[in-house]
Amino acid sequence: QPGGDGCPFFFVAGMSGSVGDYHSVAAGLAGQHPAYGLIPGSTGLAGTPVSVESMAERYAAEVRRIVPAGRRVILVGYSFGGTIAFEVARQLRRAGDIDPLPVVIDMPALNAPGYSRRSAARKVLDMVRNLPARAAYEASHFDSRKFLLRARGNMDRVRRALRGRPAVAELDPRIYCGQQALPEAWQAFLNSMYRAMLAYVPGRYEGGMLLLRTQVPTLWRTTDPQMSWQNIVSGGVEVRRIPGVHGDCLSEAYAPEVTGVLRDCAGRSNASES
Repeated sequence: QPGGDGCPFFFVAGMSGSVGDYHSVAAGLAGQHPAYGLIPGSTGLAGTPVSVESMAERYAAEVRRIVPAGRRVILVGYSFGGTIAFEVARQLRRAGDIDPLPVVIDMPALNAPGYSRRSAARKVLDMVRNLPARAAYEASHFDSRKFLLRARGNMDRVRRALRGRPAVAELDPRIYCGQQALPEAWQAFLNSMYRAMLAYVPGRYEGGMLLLRTQVPTLWRTTDPQMSWQNIVSGGVEVRRIPGVHGDCLSEAYAPEVTGVLRDCAGRSNASES
């Protein structure tokens, strides 16, 4: 939706390569703010290697093509899309012609300098700590088939961690999709994106960012409120809580609250420009 005279939003695709997850949130901005989606296209198809940096470079070029120099833009990324949005912001700020604000939704700063490397025992303790809230959520949104598949996938992950084995560099469809298996081409694409996520080492960002965290944590979530972003963001990390769990925080039920946070963010950005 290119219409609107407010601060433009760019929604960055994550692991799935789609911006469909943002539909309900973006619809709430209609008529006030231009909203665009950034997707990888054919990148990663057939399992070809990709990197966060290469995707961000193409996205940054698209932002500069659309937005006049000197404007403020808000880059919204959910999950792995947040990691990519952060790198887009880094590249735009380094170029100096666009003023970016990254909004990262429920994603830690994996591999960042100072990122907390938890032992296997610590990860299991975090899982136990997060289990009551997660179990309460699952009880009210129960899907027996998906629950059992995710439980088996997570138990395999626990066993690997306790035995000191390295993490598997493939996305487990049981945990992330609630499915036993995916079509071969789709699994290859997700694996390519997953490896890009694991390989990316974020650098320092000379600006501020907004981090949205879900009320219900994932099983493996760290207790660090800023999720290690504070180690690389020099302008400060503002943390806001949003309802739901990682998998449904952008759903139609919760989208109005997320849109409200984004509108508030855009309002402050417009005030700072004027």
